[in-house]
Amino acid sequence: MAKRWLVVAAKSLAVAAFLIIAVAAGLWMLFGFTYTYALKTSTGILKTGTVAALEYALRHGDAVYLFWPAFVVLVALAGAAAVWHGKTAWAWAAGIMLAGVSFLGLWSIGGAVAPVAAALLAAAAAST
Repeated sequence: MAKRWLVVAAKSLAVAAFLIIAVAAGLWMLFGFTYTYALKTSTGILKTGTVAALEYALRHGDAVYLFWPAFVVLVALAGAAAVWHGKTAWAWAAGIMLAGVSFLGLWSIGGAVAPVAAALLAAAAAST
């Protein structure tokens, strides 16, 4: 009975990690990160402002700002599906991969990715 409870808890945690944390982290990375710019016009007027990462990526054609949020959401989805279907090795791999991304992006996206990685690792541990 206790084992069944842990499996249900692991599945719930995995789904919550994807639905709440991963999607929120992806949206925050797209709209929460802002970039400040300064443009000098032909008349010599300096124009400054801030834009969200999504707007910056679309204006300048820089796909890396779109890649990382999509990567985090897709890996979290794969990890949640792995927990749901009892593939614990894949769940561990997804959690460790996101933990690595969180560590490597410590000063940028690490804070957004760390809760997703922690939730997937907890779900993988509970499902083993």
